[in-house]
Amino acid sequence: MFAENDAVSTEPQAYVELSVTRFSTGPSGAVQIEAALSVKGAQAGAPDTSGQFYMQRVLVQAPAVSSGTMAMVQALSQLLGQLADQAAAQLRMMPPVPESQTTDTGASGSTAHHRK
Repeated sequence: MFAENDAVSTEPQAYVELSVTRFSTGPSGAVQIEAALSVKGAQAGAPDTSGQFYMQRVLVQAPAVSSGTMAMVQALSQLLGQLADQAAAQLRMMPPVPESQTTDTGASGSTAHHRK
């Protein structure tokens, strides 16, 4: 997770954006989420507009749920999980981050290797 202006910061290696346009129960009772999913690499802490990226409009649906707000909320939560799985799959397909972007030098001067 990346939080701007946080006391602890790190350079992101990728950006995932989800713009939800519909989060509802349809006329048939099926729950649905319609959204645009974007996954792109980062360069110097900003989205890399020159590199590989993935963008797709997505519609995920679940069959009609029993009546009640709790059932609808649970079904919508499961659909959000499906969207998160799609984003994770796209992140795994991105090319590896160059070694220079995966190293940080701590206060002691030692270098730690990690993927964010």
